[in-house]
Amino acid sequence: MPEDKPIQTEEVTPTSKPQPAVSNGFAIASFVVGIVAFMSGWIPFWGVLSGSTAVVLGALALKNPASKGLAIAGIITGGLAALTSILFTLAFITSVTSYSTF
Repeated sequence: MPEDKPIQTEEVTPTSKPQPAVSNGFAIASFVVGIVAFMSGWIPFWGVLSGSTAVVLGALALKNPASKGLAIAGIITGGLAALTSILFTLAFITSVTSYSTF
């Protein structure tokens, strides 16, 4: 008969703890600033300033691959905000310079 050997049980412990999801502050800031810039981009010069800030923050956030989606969204919204603000600024300047008094 086979010998009855005691079954050895080992306590299984993970070698490392699961890491919590790391958020990238630059990516979140880029997205928020991009949305604010897009919503307030009709103010002359403001959208270009805030949109450019969102693009820079998004570019800095791309160094961390964890929040790549938010960083890209911030770059897109910031770029669109800067573009629409440039168009509104040009329209504003054109309307001011072409205004004639009677």
